[in-house]
Amino acid sequence: MDINLSFINDYLQGKSIYHTVRRILNLVFSISISSFLFERFYFKYDWLDVTDYKGIINFFIKGNFFVPFCIFIVVHYLLEWLSYITYSLMTYVKSVKIQRWIYSLEFKRKDAKQISSFLNKNPFNSIPLKIDEQWFLKIYDHLVKTIPPEQLTQMEVELVRVKDSNEKNFQFALKALVAISIYFSIIPYFGWKLYVLVVIILLMIVASLFLGFLLLENAPYAVRKFHSEVSIYIDEINEQQNGQINDEKPISKRKPKG
Repeated sequence: MDINLSFINDYLQGKSIYHTVRRILNLVFSISISSFLFERFYFKYDWLDVTDYKGIINFFIKGNFFVPFCIFIVVHYLLEWLSYITYSLMTYVKSVKIQRWIYSLEFKRKDAKQISSFLNKNPFNSIPLKIDEQWFLKIYDHLVKTIPPEQLTQMEVELVRVKDSNEKNFQFALKALVAISIYFSIIPYFGWKLYVLVVIILLMIVASLFLGFLLLENAPYAVRKFHSEVSIYIDEINEQQNGQINDEKPISKRKPKG
């Protein structure tokens, strides 16, 4: 029987094998959980000898394989669905709150003046340059002109890929938590200290993946909101310079809240 060990060559060549290892462990955890449930609700089994070809044929022909196979399918996909639902609900509820907060923010001229005044008076600021409104506008205009649309499109594609990988890592961490809890219950020498340490590490990974997704999910909203606010800010300055409005007059382009 040929075994594909190309991922070992990738490792020796310095390439990442994380995704391959994750898929293998994901399958092993599903099999382990299925094995535990089978012995828990049916009976303890022994592996057939590889030379017992008649026993192996009977195992498949007579349908004995179907019960453990069904348990494996239920365990594998049920855990994926439960972790997906948990992940989606957690991230959706928090993302909605963050997006509402982002869209409630406003960037006004007084904010820019406060920031520029703080930067100019900051004793750690060693830049021999006076930061004012025109400086902000030049920086923003430079950023807008130097980032091509193709790069933005590529960044969006990469963002979707990273979020998808983040979700799969979250699902894998939850399945690992279930499998390791089972290992702890059936392996006498596992030990409390090791179990608690592994659980803490997994929970930290889950928390970091959750926070990472919130950052990736809401970064585009923050960028669009920033662009919108800066555009209004620029229009306000241009209108004031043209003598159409003064500093006391509210900005007509801002939509009233509520």
